[in-house]
Amino acid sequence: MGHQKWINFYRLSDYIAGKVAVSGVDNRIILSNYKLGHLCYFKEDDILEVATTRLSALATNALGRKT
Repeated sequence: MGHQKWINFYRLSDYIAGKVAVSGVDNRIILSNYKLGHLCYFKEDDILEVATTRLSALATNALGRKT
């Protein structure tokens, strides 16, 4: 399996998460739902789009492989 890029989504109002200073990390700020802080990230359209795209690609690759 090749190198996977880590996309780190966070809100500026999140008291736990934040920017990660690690090589290869794509930090992305979520601007909506500022009051939610650390809650309900998987309801955000940006995150759902990335997760759906990556999971679909993984499923396609898995189905295309011979065992």
